[in-house]
Amino acid sequence: MGATGSGKSSLIGAITGREDIVGHALESETSKVEPYEFDIGYTTLVLVDTPGFDDTNMPDFEILRAIATWLEATFDKGQFLSGIVYLHRITNTRVAGSARRALHLFQRICGEDNYKNVILATTFWNSIAHCEETGVDREQQLLSNDGFWRYMKEKGAQTMRLTRDYKTILPALIAMAAKPKVTLGIQHELDQGCSLERTMAGLFIKDDAAHLELEHARKTATMQEDFNKRLQEQQGRKDAARREAGQTAIKSLANRKKNNLTALEREKQAMQRKIEAFRLNQRVREAELAAKLREEDALEAERVRIREQEEAQARRKAEERESQQRCALSITQRRQVDRQLQLLRAASLAGISSVSVPGVEVEGLGMVAEQDPQRLTVTRTGLNEWCDFCLEPFGIGQKVEDVSIKTIRYL
Repeated sequence: MGATGSGKSSLIGAITGREDIVGHALESETSKVEPYEFDIGYTTLVLVDTPGFDDTNMPDFEILRAIATWLEATFDKGQFLSGIVYLHRITNTRVAGSARRALHLFQRICGEDNYKNVILATTFWNSIAHCEETGVDREQQLLSNDGFWRYMKEKGAQTMRLTRDYKTILPALIAMAAKPKVTLGIQHELDQGCSLERTMAGLFIKDDAAHLELEHARKTATMQEDFNKRLQEQQGRKDAARREAGQTAIKSLANRKKNNLTALEREKQAMQRKIEAFRLNQRVREAELAAKLREEDALEAERVRIREQEEAQARRKAEERESQQRCALSITQRRQVDRQLQLLRAASLAGISSVSVPGVEVEGLGMVAEQDPQRLTVTRTGLNEWCDFCLEPFGIGQKVEDVSIKTIRYL
C-alpha cells in the first residue's frame, strides 16, 4: 500500500518480472485490487497491488471500498495476509497533506496490533544518489515524528530503503511470509457487522472529508480574503494612480489655464496698446479735421464777408442807379406830378373828402396816389414838408394849412 506514485506497481513488476503492471504515467494506473502470484524456491508468494489513496480518478472512499471488499472476500474464504508493505517516496521534499492522510488511513485499515507485520519502505533512493544526505534527513524526520513512522516502528514495524533493484526486499518478504497470518483491523470491524462507513477507516475518511471541507472553506475564505485584499490593494493602486493622474491633469489644466491667462493678458496689453494708438491717431485726425474745419470756416467766413461786401457794393450801385434813374425823370413827369399834387391840395382846401383823378385816389386827409407807369405813394404826415424828389416845398409858394406831403417815392 501507499500513496499514488510511491512505486507499488513498479515494485510488484520488478519482483514478479511482469512489465505490464509497471506504471509510468502521471496518473494512477491501478484502479482495483489485483493479486499477483510468483514462485520463489518452493514457496509461492502472492503480492496484492492496491490503488493509491489520493488517486487522480477515484475518491478515497471508493478506493477504501475496493480494498475492504477484497479483504472481506478473502477473509470469508479463510485467506489471510502475512503482512503489509507501505511505500513512501523519499524524493518528496515534505510530507504533504495527501501523504499524511494516506498514512493515517493505512494505520486504521491495518490496526495497531498488526504493526509488527508491516514494512515501511522508502523508495526512489537512486533519484537522490547525488545528495543522499538529504534523503537521510527526510528519513529521520519520518522516523522521529509520532505523526509519521515513529509510533509504528516502536510497535514493531520494520523500515528499509529501496533503490532501483527492488529485489533487495525479497528476503524481508520471505521472512514476513513465515510469520503467523494476521487479521487486519478493518476485517475485524466488517466481520463484527460494522458497515464500511462506520469502520475506523470509513469514519476517518468522513471526518477527513469534513475536515477537508472545512479546510477548503477556510482556504477558500483565506483565498477570498487575500483576493479581496489584493483587489483592494489593486483598487487602491488604481485609485492612487487615478488620483495621481487627476492631480497631474489638474496641474496640467492649471498650467494651461495660467498660460492661457498669460497669453490673454499679453493679447489684452497688445490690444490696449492698439486702442491707445488708435485713439492717438483718432485725436490726431480729429485735430487735423478740426484745423481743417476751422480753416474751412475761416474760408467760408471770408467768402461770406466778400459776398456781403459784394452784395453791399451791389446794393450801393443799385441804389446809385435807382437814384440816378429817379433823378433822370423827365420834366414832363415832374410837372404831371406837380399838377396832381396841386389838384390834391385844392381838393383838400375845398373840403372835398375824396376826389379821383387819373391814377390818384384821395380819402379824407390821407392821400394815396398811384401813377402809371411810375407808381407814386403820397402820405400825409405834417405841414410844410419838403419833397424828397425835387427838394422843394409842396404847394409851390402856397401855404398848405391842413395837409402836406412828406414823401413821393417811385416804386
